Amino acid sequence: MRVPRREKSQSTDAGGHAPRSRAAVDSATALVAEFCAESSGRLRGEAGTVARRIGAELSEGQLRIATLGRVSSGKSTLVNALVGCRMAPTDASECTRVVTCFRYGEQPSATACLQDGQRIPLPEPRFDGSPPELPPDTPGLAYVEVRAPADPLLEVTLIDTPGVSSANSDVSERTHDLVSGRVAGLPTADAVAFVLNQNLREDEYRLLQDVDRSNTLVPAFVHTVGVLAKADLVGGGGTGAQEAARRLARAIAADHRTLLAAVVPVVGLLAEVGNCQLLGEQDAYLIRRLAEDWDAAARETALLAPELLDIQPSTVTPTERRHLLGLLGLAGLRQLLQRVDDGYVSPAALNAACRSISGYDDLRIALVHNFQQRADALKAGRALSALVRAAFGRPVQELAARDRAWFQDRVESLRLDPRMHRILEFEALHRVLAGQVQLPEFLQRDVIRIVERGGRDSSLGAGAWQEFESRATSAGQRSVARVMVRSYAIAADCR
Repeated sequence: MRVPRREKSQSTDAGGHAPRSRAAVDSATALVAEFCAESSGRLRGEAGTVARRIGAELSEGQLRIATLGRVSSGKSTLVNALVGCRMAPTDASECTRVVTCFRYGEQPSATACLQDGQRIPLPEPRFDGSPPELPPDTPGLAYVEVRAPADPLLEVTLIDTPGVSSANSDVSERTHDLVSGRVAGLPTADAVAFVLNQNLREDEYRLLQDVDRSNTLVPAFVHTVGVLAKADLVGGGGTGAQEAARRLARAIAADHRTLLAAVVPVVGLLAEVGNCQLLGEQDAYLIRRLAEDWDAAARETALLAPELLDIQPSTVTPTERRHLLGLLGLAGLRQLLQRVDDGYVSPAALNAACRSISGYDDLRIALVHNFQQRADALKAGRALSALVRAAFGRPVQELAARDRAWFQDRVESLRLDPRMHRILEFEALHRVLAGQVQLPEFLQRDVIRIVERGGRDSSLGAGAWQEFESRATSAGQRSVARVMVRSYAIAADCR
């Protein structure tokens, strides 16, 4: 399988990281990384180990995105679509049974990473949709790391997880372990792609709440996007499925506004085919033959169900049709037959049509572009959240009193640093949207405009918030008002 490679240039280092700019040096992430380095040199025992681990994670330029969801929801298909090659195994059955981290590397490689930090080289990955080859017995396995010279992995590291509601409860538990951070050695995620096939089920809702609780500083709706991954099957499939999927996505997003930034409908199969360019010359030939064999009525009948696709007369054999069905689904095959009618006949044109039809471009904007805009706050917030847990947990309680006080004071000073203010904005927005803090409608709109949409040019200004703070009736209202006054002050300083 072809892996999309990147030509080396002076704009990246050997690991695929861009050189640090002045903005990066002054970032919230750099602030937390400096504290981790200071702690690593000063603290002994588990506290120092925690600080070193968090610092090492912050040194990676890529944003880490985990795909979460139920068994066979389409998580691995989504990973393949985002990377542009079949790195993650996909099948109708349960494929992902171990946490797998897909990262950039100049040469393809696979490694078993154990909970104690040991790393065991594995056979080179094949990138044909098959799972990594693990040793027969790997006690203490935390996750598998797969590296490839694929361009998209220069922007993001993708973490594929076992599905919840697995027939094997131990397999499902690995995903809960990753989300909660309660097992040593597992990778941590800065952001989440939460893969759905319908309205949230009870186990999905519980997992989403775990995601929210896992980061005490950055609310879930800031770093979690819902992906309705089988949009072509919503409402039983058919010609109106994708419009029904868009309506369902809007409804889910509205119902879970404090947990999901957005819900994006996508046809995962077609996104994978289009981005991985899975349609070859033979596939394009078979699709053209079906288009020639069937008139509109025959197509309509054949594409009602897989069983009817098999028996509709054609020069394409049933085995060949089932191959196309596995690649494209009924809805995808229907759309490509229409594209052939419009003159799309080459493999390149049909692969491009798959990507366009799938909704992938909207997904990439929501999942990669928008998260990249928030990357500094997401990475720093996740790291600081872990440090806060350490500050009041067992690792720091075991320190000498002087070192414990130093660590706790420094963590609190990080929270108050102006470079961390973006995280305080997200906290304020979450409290407002969750109904924990009541605001007049015009002020609520201002919070959304300032925090969620990044706007700074508001007719309200800091004065409106200072006036509101002076007559606020609760501590929560005063806290949000102070955050907003500071937001305007920081914006003024940046002009």
